[in-house]
Amino acid sequence: MLETRIFNSAGESVIAEIHEIQARVFEHPFALGKIRERVSGKDAFLSIHAYSDGGIVGFKTGFSIGSGVFYSWIGGVDPEQRRLGLGKRLMLIQHQELKALGFVKVRTKTQNRFRDMIILNLKSGFEIVDTFVEEGKGLQILLEKQL
Repeated sequence: MLETRIFNSAGESVIAEIHEIQARVFEHPFALGKIRERVSGKDAFLSIHAYSDGGIVGFKTGFSIGSGVFYSWIGGVDPEQRRLGLGKRLMLIQHQELKALGFVKVRTKTQNRFRDMIILNLKSGFEIVDTFVEEGKGLQILLEKQL
C-alpha cells in the first residue's frame, strides 16, 4: 500500500530519506552534504515523500524563494515504481499544500534530457518561461505554474 507524508522542516531524518531515494533516482545523485546545504534554513521548506512497504519510493522537495514563489528543487520516483502515476500524485499534493500555504506560483528547472519530467510539467499546467545553457549540464529549461 502506498502512503504519503508531508514534511515542513528539513530535519536530519528527512534529509537522509531525500539522499537515499535520490541515489536510486538520479544518475549523478547529490552528496548528503549538498542536500543539507541546499535545504537547511530555508523558509517554507516542503517535502512530500511516498512510501511502499515501509520504504521510500518517491519524493518532491522544495522551498520558498520569496514573493509568493516556491521553488520545486528536486524530486523523483524509484525506477521500480515509475509509470504508475506517482510523480503526478506527488506534484498534485505539493500544489495543494502550496496553495494552502498562500503561494501563488511554483517554479522548477529541468534539463532537456529529462523528457518525461518536461512532459509531466507541461501536462500539469506549467509553462516554459526561459531556457539557457549551463556549463556541464547543457540546456536548462525553467518552468512556472500559477497556483
